[in-house]
Amino acid sequence: MSRDCEGVGRPLTSANQFGHGGISAWLAIAVFALSQVATQVQAQGATGGSGSRVERQVSPRTLSRLLLIAATSAGKRLVAVGEQGYVVYSDDQGKTWLRGSTPRRAMLTAVAFVDEKTGWVVGHDGQILASQDGGATWTEQRYKPDDKQPLFAVHFSDREHGVVLGAYGLFLETADGGKTWTPRTILQEDKHLYAVASDASGRMAIAAEAGTLLVSADQGRTWEPAASPYKGSFFGLVTTADGALLAYGLRGNIFKSGDFGKTWTPSASEGTATLQGGARLASGEIVLVGSAGAVLSSRDNGASFQRVPGQRAMTYSAVLPTATGALLFGEAGVVPYAPAAVAAAPPPDAANKTPAKGAP
Repeated sequence: MSRDCEGVGRPLTSANQFGHGGISAWLAIAVFALSQVATQVQAQGATGGSGSRVERQVSPRTLSRLLLIAATSAGKRLVAVGEQGYVVYSDDQGKTWLRGSTPRRAMLTAVAFVDEKTGWVVGHDGQILASQDGGATWTEQRYKPDDKQPLFAVHFSDREHGVVLGAYGLFLETADGGKTWTPRTILQEDKHLYAVASDASGRMAIAAEAGTLLVSADQGRTWEPAASPYKGSFFGLVTTADGALLAYGLRGNIFKSGDFGKTWTPSASEGTATLQGGARLASGEIVLVGSAGAVLSSRDNGASFQRVPGQRAMTYSAVLPTATGALLFGEAGVVPYAPAAVAAAPPPDAANKTPAKGAP
């Protein structure tokens, strides 16, 4: 096929990067970021280096102009990744941030840690990075720019076993902590694989384009298609406190499965914006975020969602739970989210609930 990922994460001259059932969530927000003046994020100096703590500190001004796509916890440390090869981390719940040392400027799209020290980052140009010090420094395990297959998701079950997902059905796995990565075909079609999630029992799920969902009952050793409730792309997955699985994506569509992908029920939602990230907070509240300032909250394990008022009109791409609530990440860096902001909001009127819209 002639589809081409060249230019993803670099200045774009056309809109042909991804095709299929909808543009990638990462590409959508990358378009915004790459329209900005490059010097806005280069004020911190060249990527990498071994400067002092002061030299590596990210100023509030720089942080507010960064596109940050994904975030996770490494023990008590918070770690986020995004454009220009940026990895930033915080040891004070997001009050201040330091910049990690990375070898390149390719856009980074996903991050995962298995403990407070050991983590991986993936991104454009087929890049995989690993850290053994909580995200302060990163070494390159894979770099394949000529393949033109950006990576979108990473998941590790322990220090040795992990998988990464990417464009055109790219699926790589490792059993030695990333020293070697082996490609594997889990889907006959070359659809983009956007997100992966797991639950406490070892079951795993993958969200992909054009309504594609895959599930595994054996920690990723085998995969099979799940019954899909929707023909549009799914960009994310969240497990709920009651053991269910949520899949979300284009046009505000959210679906819940109580049997891990066999059957799905549309969640009532007050939003239609494309949803690109989400997480379950310590309280059990589920927060999903996306384009046009969309922040949706559920306090009934994903059966219904209501829009959180008063949010900035920006694109959000990730939610990271903290001790006091959560942080939202997107095209303006980091924005605090307080659960109390929706506690006083009236619940959605059950009589007015409508199923999520289907594909156009």
